[in-house]
Formats: sequence, structure tokens, C-alpha cells
Amino acid sequence: MNLQMPSFGRLSFKKWTSYILSLDNTLPFYSSETLFTELLFASALKIHTINYPNGYIGAADPHFQSSGLIFFEGICGSSGKGTIFQHSLDSGISSKLNLDHGHYSFPFMFEANNSKYMLFECSEPPFPSLYSCFYSSDDSFIYNKVQIKNPLQSRILDPVILKHHQDLYTILGTYNSRPYQIQPLCDLEFISHSVCILRPSSMPLFTIPGRFAGSPIYYDDTTFLPVQTSKYSYGDGIQFFELDIDSGSIKPRLLITSFNRSPYGPHTISFDLNSNFRLCALDLCFPTYSLQYLLPKTFHYLRNL
Repeated sequence: MNLQMPSFGRLSFKKWTSYILSLDNTLPFYSSETLFTELLFASALKIHTINYPNGYIGAADPHFQSSGLIFFEGICGSSGKGTIFQHSLDSGISSKLNLDHGHYSFPFMFEANNSKYMLFECSEPPFPSLYSCFYSSDDSFIYNKVQIKNPLQSRILDPVILKHHQDLYTILGTYNSRPYQIQPLCDLEFISHSVCILRPSSMPLFTIPGRFAGSPIYYDDTTFLPVQTSKYSYGDGIQFFELDIDSGSIKPRLLITSFNRSPYGPHTISFDLNSNFRLCALDLCFPTYSLQYLLPKTFHYLRNL
């Protein structure tokens, strides 16, 4: 094995911060122009910042659960592993979800068969990680792991669900191997509320270089897929792709990125569907070389050589 020490830049810790922006207008998804993050913030009517929970050093991958609640990934300061939190915009309080062991990131919520589910990227099998969820009579958030039959054999990065054609649910994502390519992976069929089986994908095959930067967006009867650009560094912007589900053809559309590289991003974007796409959550990165953050990053790098 040829071991090469990483450059100092690769050992920088990417300290993500999530923001919720109230926009004065809907984003021009059909445009093929570039929208700079700085201008997006300047035109925001209101900005809410998600602060890091105690013991965590980042808040990334924001995903709207409802108008007042957001999921995000908190990065543990001691282990570098991701943990999913639920954040209330009204109270500003973040509550940790007690999921199984391992690293969790990229939360995604969807509905199927009149039930709600949460899908995550996870480091431990079975792949993917799926939970059913609901609110009890006392407003407690209840969630239970769904049994997956015929699970995928490889870890999936940033998985999402695309609903199409008579209630077919297809998992899209990227296998954990380079070069990263987004593609339809499999169909998700529910046998019961707590059991599902994975079957071959029913969608036309297509590929997009990169990784997902958020959930599919259904706007004006058109499906848009947000994808990380990673042009200069991981997570330095988002490119939207218009998808024709029937043919699998894609067209590059709106690009969101920053003027410079500190901070840079976003690398995830989510919309409150009840706001006519005027309330969005996104994350920006602030690279740091603090020893507190370099130690877990170095340990993680050496462990995965």
C-alpha cells in the first residue's frame, strides 16, 4: 500500500453552519445563470442561524421537516461522527435523535402509504437507514427503525426518494466510491408500515457527476435535483439539474456558489414547501485549522487508510 500523507489543506476541519433564509422571491430554478450566496443573503428578509449543540462543532445538511422544524447533522467534537438533531425555529432548541450506533448524516423525510419516514446516510449496514415516524398525542416525536429486506451491499452517500408513476418510490444516491455519480439505485416497496423490500430500479438510467445537495424539488410540474458542485473543494456550491423522469434526460440549471472560498458553499439546500419556496435552509463552510478540530480529523483519516 502506497501511503501518502494528506496536504495541510485536506486536514482542515470544515466547520459547517446552517442558516434559514426568508426570501423576497422564489429562486429562478429554470435559469442557467449563477446566483452568488452573498447576494442571496443580502436579499433575505430574515435570517435564522442554527447554533451548534454543546459538544458539537458543526450544523450541516439542513432539511425541513415542517414549517417550524428542521433536521440537521451535528458533528461530534470528540469523534467527528455525525448525529441527527431536530431544531425548532420558534424556540431555537435542538433535540438529538437517539438512532443506532454509527455515523448519520443527510436527513431526508418523505411520505408513503399515509405514513411518514426518515431516510439517512449511515456508516453501518443495513443500507440505507430508514425509520418510520409520527407524533404522539402528547406531541412527542416517535420513531422506529424499518426492517429492510434485500438491503444494498454498499454504503450510499446522500440518499433521497423520488416518487413517480403510480406511487413508485425510487432511491437515488451515490455509492461510496469515486468518481461519485448520482443514479437511480433501487425501488422501495413497503410490505407493511415497518417492513420494506428493495427491488431493481424502475426508472430510466441516468447519471450526474457528484453527490446530492438536498431533496428533489418539484416546482411548476418540473423535477429539479440539487447537486454538489465540488469544483474547487468539497461542498463549494450547488448546481440544479432539471430531470425528465420519463426519459432520464437532464439539463444543468441554476448554480448557487460564493464569491470566494472562505466561507464557501452552500453544499445543502432545503425548502419549506408551505412557503411557496420562499423559506429555505442552507449551510456554509468555515474551514479551520484549530488543533481541537484537527485531532479528530487526523484520527479519522488514519483510521480509513
